[in-house]
Amino acid sequence: YKLNLSSDKKSAEIIINYGTSSETPPSENEDNNFSVVIDAGHGGTDVGTLMKDENGVPYLYEKDINLEMAQYCVEELRKRGITVYATRETDKTLQLSDRTNLANSKNVDLFISVHVNYFSNPEASGTLTLYSKTKDGQNPDKISSKEVAGIIQNKLYAALGTSNAGIRSEDELYVLRNSTMPAVLIEMGFISNDFDRSIITDSAKLKQGAAAVAD
Repeated sequence: YKLNLSSDKKSAEIIINYGTSSETPPSENEDNNFSVVIDAGHGGTDVGTLMKDENGVPYLYEKDINLEMAQYCVEELRKRGITVYATRETDKTLQLSDRTNLANSKNVDLFISVHVNYFSNPEASGTLTLYSKTKDGQNPDKISSKEVAGIIQNKLYAALGTSNAGIRSEDELYVLRNSTMPAVLIEMGFISNDFDRSIITDSAKLKQGAAAVAD
């Protein structure tokens, strides 16, 4: 395969070379050798961030929003002929190493982790995409994590209708630091912000966002 980045770095073209593989990927497109891991952040006993009602009872968990969005991303990518592996397809507990081990063992071309954000100030809002700059430049023939982050960020916030919180390097995040391929972590919006929460709990909006990620 080959990734051609546009001059404005807002889009990329995937050129796929077709061939045979000894491994049967979990996709209908067995000849496609471009592959992605979609990681639904948290899960099981690790609920991620959450929202509570006026009585202090949790009613909305990050892990569930992440899983829904991740499932839509898997569906949209497979429609486009991409081989996709999901770190989880149910509400189960995973170690961070489980997530990167899957991506590294499958030697995929791209790792995308799906999350939502939280901040004590409910006015904080927007879609944010994180990447690790420590790996960029190690393989000049491949698109960098920063470039992937920029492409996904520009498409995702526009599709969701959220504000643009930009991209940011976060070298301390385990899944970004320990994956051997370009990797990004998307924060779809702030669960603590009323407007963002209305977006990330809207299945139709999440489907639009997933299509934007896949494109």
